[in-house]
Amino acid sequence: MARNFMMLLLAIGVLGSPGCAGGSHDQGPLSNGSAGTDLAHRDASDADWPYWPRRMRIHPLTQLATDRDTGQLVIETRVEFFDSLGHTTKGIGQVLVDLHAARSAETEPLETWALNLADPQVNADHYDDLTRTYLFRLEFDPLVLPDRPEIRAYFRSSDGRRLQAEQPFQLKK
Repeated sequence: MARNFMMLLLAIGVLGSPGCAGGSHDQGPLSNGSAGTDLAHRDASDADWPYWPRRMRIHPLTQLATDRDTGQLVIETRVEFFDSLGHTTKGIGQVLVDLHAARSAETEPLETWALNLADPQVNADHYDDLTRTYLFRLEFDPLVLPDRPEIRAYFRSSDGRRLQAEQPFQLKK
């Protein structure tokens, strides 16, 4: 009985200590010290957060596909972010995706799409849990598709970092 009483006192002490379930969360590890601040609204002093994207790539699963609902050709572009430890992570910020002819010296893209991953709903709608990539089904004019297409993606994160990646992809014949 005395052992159960000691366990109860220990549990009450842990739950009542700051930073645990019974304490205040305003100064926890995800906070920058001000109440009500979340990760989407971090300031420049938090730029060293280790889990922000530090690198990105156009995933090799990027491909030309047919939209099941419309029958229209789309470019299924998958963008993958990596943190400072090399692990996949989510991104918060602006994504710009360009379609180019592979190894083209052209400065103007054939098509461009902009996506706002700072919007929580857009971010959730495009994130694929299975592949841990963002999937963008990009509609385009099939007449502009070059024989050797290349996708180029640019990302400006909400912490101010700029990343870019490019990936040629094969057309299925």
